[in-house]
Amino acid sequence: MSIKASHFPAKMPSHLKGLYAMYPLRPINDDVDLENAYEVINRLAVLAKRSKDQEDYLEMLILATQAY
Repeated sequence: MSIKASHFPAKMPSHLKGLYAMYPLRPINDDVDLENAYEVINRLAVLAKRSKDQEDYLEMLILATQAY
């Protein structure tokens, strides 16, 4: 069973290490995982400019949500 993340940092990490530390990429197993993934996706999607790592992470997270 997953636990809803209470909040993510105000500033999104720009490197993969920080992004993985904040929300590890892994298969989505339930609706709570999905809700958390959507929150991260939304936070990254609205950034005016994303780093290459943020772009790659966002793409993989979107694929994980679609697979669920």
